[in-house]
Amino acid sequence: MMKEELFSMPELAYDEHDVLARNAEKSGVISKLVRDIQPQKILDIGVCTGVFYSKYIPEYLEKGAVYGVDIQQEFLDIAAQRGIHTAKVNLDKEALPHEDKSFDIVICDGVLEHMLRPREMFQEISRVLKPNGHLVVVVPSAVSSKRRWRMLRGDSPFFPLIDNLLNKGFMKRCAIFYDEKDLRKVMGEHFTIKHIVFLDEKYHDEKAFMVWLMRVWGRFHPPARDAMLSVAINK
Repeated sequence: MMKEELFSMPELAYDEHDVLARNAEKSGVISKLVRDIQPQKILDIGVCTGVFYSKYIPEYLEKGAVYGVDIQQEFLDIAAQRGIHTAKVNLDKEALPHEDKSFDIVICDGVLEHMLRPREMFQEISRVLKPNGHLVVVVPSAVSSKRRWRMLRGDSPFFPLIDNLLNKGFMKRCAIFYDEKDLRKVMGEHFTIKHIVFLDEKYHDEKAFMVWLMRVWGRFHPPARDAMLSVAINK
């Protein structure tokens, strides 16, 4: 099993070293949640290459407890090398290929904002999740300081999604952003939200004055941070 090796896929604008560095805070929160819950089976919606598991919770790979779906076969091939049970699925068009009440926890990180049918996705997640099972959803914050600053200086808030769409063929659609109220509404039909926390990514220009200023503002106004992480229970 290839647990420690990191893969670089420049043709898909994806570099595991960069992803790990940018998402350290989020990965720490999710790995602690998983270890606290101690699930028997995990489903990752948008598993990508599975680098999170090899870096943060490799014991679940060793137990064969991680299942993952994605729309990119190149990502799934790497995830399978790491010991993840993979399936190629487009949740805007297809159902999850798993039995009812199969999983103790479902992780959906960086997927919701790309879904054209979010209610149908959450219905499918609820179906495969055990009663009182946990759902972790991570989505960019629509009202983040970073996004507002981009718009103020004349940049698109969708960058680099549009760049990927035009040049890499990676993202098939641009993002639909959510604020906390939107997130609670779209999840509320099938899940009871326990709590929502706000997280930051680590920027490449972390020492820049505007980045520092946004970090300070986020301490006093958490929704201004980069992303929301919601922990919910299946009804």
